[in-house]
Amino acid sequence: MSDSHTHRTIVNVCLVNSQGEILLFERTGTDTGRNFYALPGGRMEITDQNLHAAAIREMREEVGVELTPENLEFAGVCERPPLDARVTTRAMQFIFIARTWQGEPNNMEPLKHSNLAWFSPKNLPAALHEVDCRIIANNYQPRLYVD
Repeated sequence: MSDSHTHRTIVNVCLVNSQGEILLFERTGTDTGRNFYALPGGRMEITDQNLHAAAIREMREEVGVELTPENLEFAGVCERPPLDARVTTRAMQFIFIARTWQGEPNNMEPLKHSNLAWFSPKNLPAALHEVDCRIIANNYQPRLYVD
């Protein structure tokens, strides 16, 4: 197998505030998914002990909030197709919901993301990845596989 065809594990966290709004940001400084809105998250690293640890690390790195495993509620898993036709990477995406956390969300990676904002599930940006839309449309109910 060549290096151009790889698999990876992605974790995303859907932060839901007390008004039921969802935190999203626009991917502006990355080649993959440029100009798409996305849930915060990213690749699981070899040093992450498990999916919870990866989600907690990603939320700290991307939006500056602190989570515990108890804050994370499983929402779904799916095979996520590439956002860009040039990318041949396949990914398994694990999505969690968090309704409580410590800290105020901020864009901690301004060279990668912009327009960090809260969105009503009824008024989502048009450029939101289909998988993220399905999780939100399912009212965050756990699904073992979203296809």
